[in-house]
Amino acid sequence: MKYKKTMVFLFLFTFPLFSACGPDRDISSDNSNPAGTYHASLVFPLEVPRVEPENSSSSKLINSGIDCAEADIATLTFSFFSPDNKLIAGGSRPCEDHKVITTDIPVGSGITLEITAEDKRGVALLWGEERNIIIQANQTTQGNDIALYPANSPVVAAGIEPKTLVFDWKHIRFSGNVDHYQLQVNPDGDSGFNPMEDEGADQIQGTDFTINIPVHFTDWINTVYRVVALDAADNVLAISSEIDLLTTVLSEEVIGYVKASNTGADDMFGYAVALSADGNTLAVGAPYEASAVMRIGGYGDDDSIYSAGAVYVFRRSGRTWQQQAYVKASNTDVGDIFGSAVALSADGNTLAVGARG
Repeated sequence: MKYKKTMVFLFLFTFPLFSACGPDRDISSDNSNPAGTYHASLVFPLEVPRVEPENSSSSKLINSGIDCAEADIATLTFSFFSPDNKLIAGGSRPCEDHKVITTDIPVGSGITLEITAEDKRGVALLWGEERNIIIQANQTTQGNDIALYPANSPVVAAGIEPKTLVFDWKHIRFSGNVDHYQLQVNPDGDSGFNPMEDEGADQIQGTDFTINIPVHFTDWINTVYRVVALDAADNVLAISSEIDLLTTVLSEEVIGYVKASNTGADDMFGYAVALSADGNTLAVGAPYEASAVMRIGGYGDDDSIYSAGAVYVFRRSGRTWQQQAYVKASNTDVGDIFGSAVALSADGNTLAVGARG
């Protein structure tokens, strides 16, 4: 009987291997599909040589995405609010004015710019905002693209934790004496709306709500959500427009997406995977990776040892994964296929790697 040679490498990390950090969550989605966007650029001294009164500034707002006629938009209202939500500057302009200047914006920080697109009747069609703007007297400050959503639509974004979505409807002006809200879902776009099964989804007191989403059982193409405003007797007062996932959130933002630090053709990255019990550490085998690096670390930017293999260890921070270790055998050789099998301890501090060669 012939036995196939198999090698197992055991890595015990007795020191703090991982120290992860990640970006803060932004409630607005960077992957939305709004009707258009505006770009806010604060203060252009050459175009506004003198600003009155003192300790104030001006803004130049550029329409970079909306076809006014096609969207039936007549006017755009720009409103600047102080940190305590008081209107401090603003005004309405014809939508065709692609470059408009708003003056007399008081200097300060934590200021919010809100943009509303209205039709000829004054009905709000689109809405968007940029928060935490810092305005300095007579100084140019570059703003961000502002996504405009349907004015009666909630905003959805991937949450901090994996497999979560955050819905926000602070901008919706529901009519009537609202007591609470419901977040409802139509799971296939055809069977009708029902309240989400997440605890509290039928009695929401605030204007935002986080849900857990079964990513592999969710119909990303057809699922739609809406927010319903109710009074104390559960009478429906108003219903928001529908919002889908396909055009607002990238599925990999919710699921997670990782790549090797030295990606190469035919490395077979993902051939073997292991996840720690707490869900925070991920090991991925690439048994046909071909660098000559030995042990842990290094760059692996060569392909000199065919099918030597490697393992990549990632650590989760919020909804993002960061590579924390690039692991190679201590005796790297051709055809080792190191990484064909991987296993992690419950706390993610111990890694076992199999090498078939």
